[in-house]
Order: sequence, then C-alpha cells, then structure tokens
Amino acid sequence: MGWVRTAGIALALAFVASISAATVHAQSLYVTTSKGVYDSGERVVVAGTVSDAEDRRPVLVKIIRGEDECAKQNVRPLRDGSFFSRPMIISGCGSGSGDFNVTAIHAGATASSSFAVEDTQQVADSFELRAIKATVTQAQDVVNARMREMLDANLAIPERAAEAYGKGVVAASIALQGVERGDAKAAGEHRAVAFANFREALDLLSPERLSAVTEDIRGEQTRVYATGEWFGRLQDLFKRLVDLADKNGLGADQEFSQIQGLLAEARQLIGEKKTDSAEESLRSADRLLEATRKKLIQQAEGEDSHVQSLSSAADRLESSARTLREDAAGVPRALVKVNASFVLINGARVSITDGDYDSAKSSLDSAVKILEEAKRIIESSR
Repeated sequence: MGWVRTAGIALALAFVASISAATVHAQSLYVTTSKGVYDSGERVVVAGTVSDAEDRRPVLVKIIRGEDECAKQNVRPLRDGSFFSRPMIISGCGSGSGDFNVTAIHAGATASSSFAVEDTQQVADSFELRAIKATVTQAQDVVNARMREMLDANLAIPERAAEAYGKGVVAASIALQGVERGDAKAAGEHRAVAFANFREALDLLSPERLSAVTEDIRGEQTRVYATGEWFGRLQDLFKRLVDLADKNGLGADQEFSQIQGLLAEARQLIGEKKTDSAEESLRSADRLLEATRKKLIQQAEGEDSHVQSLSSAADRLESSARTLREDAAGVPRALVKVNASFVLINGARVSITDGDYDSAKSSLDSAVKILEEAKRIIESSR
C-alpha cells in the first residue's frame, strides 16, 4: 500500500501547490511544504510551482536549519509547472523541535518558505477520524459507480460533471491524508468540499439532467440537418434559374454573382457548424433568388393571365410561409417543413417561367400541404 499512500500525497500536494500559486502575485517561483508544523521524526514533503512550465530542468530543493543543510533533492517539474519532492528525512540537523527553512532554486530564481518541528505525541485514531474516512470513502464509491454506469452504457459524460467529479476526488484524497495525519479539522474541511463536488456531479449525471442535455443535442443536430437541406434546395434552384436565363437570353449576371457568393459562404459556415450565421446567409440568398426570379419573369415575353394567377398564388403562399417560419423558430421539425415549402414555391415559379403550368400548380399544392403539417407540429409543441 506504500505506493497508494505516496500517490495520494502527490495528488494532495499538486492541488495545494496549484491553489497557493494562484494566490501569489508577481512571484516567478513558489515553494511550500505539505504542513506548517511537523512531528519530530516525520518526513517533510516540499511542493511548489515554477514560472515556466516548458522549462523541465530540475528544481534544487534544500532544507536548512540555521547554518546546517539538513537535506536536498533535485525535483523535476510536472507538465503544468508544479513539482513535489519525495518525503525528506531531516534528522541530519539533529532531533528535537525548532524552525526550518526550505529553499527552491530553478532557472536562476530562488524562493523560500519555512516550517516548524514540534515534539508531539502521535494522534490517536479517534471516532471522528474513522467517521470522516468512512463517509468520504462511501461518497466516492457512489459517484464512481455512477461514472462506471455511464461508461459501460457508452454515454458521454458532460464536461461540468467531469470537472466536479475531478475536484471531488482531489478534495477526498486530501481529506483522507488528513485522517492519516490525525488532523480532524483539515480532514473535515476537505470532506465538506468533496461532498459538495460529488453532489454536483451526481446531479449533473441524473437521468433527468442527461435527458435534457440529450434533447438539446438532438434539436441542434436536427437544425443543422435542416440547414444543410435548405442549402441544397437553394443551390438547385439557383442552377435552374441560371440555366433558364441562359436558354432564353435573359440578363441577371449581377444577381447571380451575389447569390453564388452567399451560397458559398453558407456552405463554409455549415461546415464550421455555425448554424446561426449559415441561416442568415441562406435567408439573404433566398430573398435574392426571389427578386431575381421576378426580374426574369418581367423580362420574359408572353406572360398571360394564367401565369399571373399562378404567380399571385405563389406570392400569397410565400407570404404565409414567411409568417409561419417565424412561428417555427425553436421547433426544428416544423422549420424543416417550412423551409421545404419555400423550395417548392420557388420551384413552382421556375415552372411558371418555363411555361410548365401543371408542374407549377402541383408544386404549389404540395407546398400548401407541407405548411399545414408545419402548423400542426407548431400547435402540438405549445
């Protein structure tokens, strides 16, 4: 069990060092000890941080009493810049109580701290310490079991839950070290911190909270899919308008250039998963496609009353769809259908321009049905 105890001490000291270093201002090198007061004959553990975590040269640690050097070690910093020594025997300076200094030297910088040694009796393993050890161990076992359930089910652990769990483990380790030292006060304080973090982790890992997170993820995935479908339909409509203009000698080169730029921008934003920005680009492209379509119709010859009737019906239907799209915000399934109706309406307009009135009417009828379905979805979500 010696390695377990050593690992626990290391974890505790790394945590203490990180907190202490965060509270020291304008200090390039920091050093401290695991305790302020040691029992006679007890080994000393030195910890601290270096200013540059990339500088992996060893830190020279010395323990001095008066003019005498009691012990020294070369300690290599960890990746985060923290360091901690192996337990150091200081009997080389004699036995008995007294004040000691600890010095750390690294990269030309020096930092120092102090501690005391007192002749005290070993603290008895009291009922309070046994209770702290039992409750801390039990609490950690409960959280560990929930974490194993998540991992066995291949479920992702939320970042906040993982962070709370990690903090709880560190606090629990320090509490258990306090129990071993017989320090009931320190053990109790760190037990409270461990309990608070373990409770937060269990709350975040509860089925209700996980269900809400999963639903949010699914909603966002549906929205991303709908945006990609919307882009594909607008891209297809754009190509059809370009072909129509080329075949009939109609001019809209400037508008086509702008639409092409908006669609390219939307494609990039979709790839970067910036859904809000992608939707804004697609809305701009949609509006410009509609304006361009109207311009091409005005240029076309032989527009009769049937064309006007179908175009008016498409305009009215589009107005209804735009209003419904506002109501569909936050309802991904309804939004998918509303976006599909726009494509059908624009497709009907292209068919009108081509003189294919049957196809135009069929597209408008389909758009009406899809919008009715979207209305029902929105109403059921309220």
